[in-house]
Amino acid sequence: MMRFDRITVYIGLFSLLSIFFLWGCVATVQMPRDSGPQHPSQGYSRCDEYARVAVSQNEQNFRRRCGFTGPRWTSDYNAHYQWCLGVQWEAADSESRAREHELQQCGGTRSRCDEYARIAVSQNEQNLRRRCGFTGPRWTSDYNAHYQWCLGVQWEAADSESRAREHELRQCR
Repeated sequence: MMRFDRITVYIGLFSLLSIFFLWGCVATVQMPRDSGPQHPSQGYSRCDEYARVAVSQNEQNFRRRCGFTGPRWTSDYNAHYQWCLGVQWEAADSESRAREHELQQCGGTRSRCDEYARIAVSQNEQNLRRRCGFTGPRWTSDYNAHYQWCLGVQWEAADSESRAREHELRQCR
């Protein structure tokens, strides 16, 4: 009968555990990732497109003075590209759509400010026609000045300013 001493048993167990551990590592490395692009070459070109669009959308954010910030709103092409490589295409598409939606909302601000500026200029024309004599930044025919001011304030402030001009005009009759 063969007799095993403790050291031989421990060495055998350690060897078996090492083999199972290494086998588990190899199996894990060979498992496909579910979180990335399914076809690497297509993933690279899609992520290139995604990153270029993301940077372009952020340029629109700056141009329109929307004020969006955070990781979604960066001009860092590489950050967008690397993020895209690590996620499902649906997630990247969803992120692009979210940026587009936010830009459309900002476009709403632009159209409201366009309306505000047109009304402000019209109110000042009434001021001049009636010879009311109102002056100052509130009373100018500079459309761009009104428009830029509106972009920098909450909508309630712009609305309040329009009402204040209207109130003064009613008193001028």
